[in-house]
Amino acid sequence: MEYRKLPHGGEAISVIGLGTSSIQASSEKEIQETVETAAEQGINYFDMASAESKPFAAYGRACLLY
Repeated sequence: MEYRKLPHGGEAISVIGLGTSSIQASSEKEIQETVETAAEQGINYFDMASAESKPFAAYGRACLLY
């Protein structure tokens, strides 16, 4: 995975991110598995701007593993 450093703070952020615009159409299990797979592949940028609250709990459970 390729990363870029943020200009203020220096955190390394993956150049590929995972968005949530349509992920709420999936089951909570599928959302959690998707987030886990993304994290396993080195993705650490997650766009949490969702119109619905459904993805948030699944994201939280997946992120507890990392």
